[in-house]
Amino acid sequence: MLATWGAPITKIPSNRDRVEGWLRQAVEAGHAGGWEKGYPRYVWYRDQDGETIYEARQGSPGDGRYHGYPLEPEQEVRGLP
Repeated sequence: MLATWGAPITKIPSNRDRVEGWLRQAVEAGHAGGWEKGYPRYVWYRDQDGETIYEARQGSPGDGRYHGYPLEPEQEVRGLP
């Protein structure tokens, strides 16, 4: 497992396996940055609808736990297809 998802956030789908899959896909595609202690500090994922972008942030450096939220529609992540 790449990482775990932290406390549930109401705006993030609650299916843990699905969210961990998103994290894995995003990191493998290079949509991550700010590596600390073997884990990226930030991870970005565009949902299948093509509209919603999620940002996940690592809690404590190196613990592999993330909390996340959808970005506002006007927020874009440069380089994210």
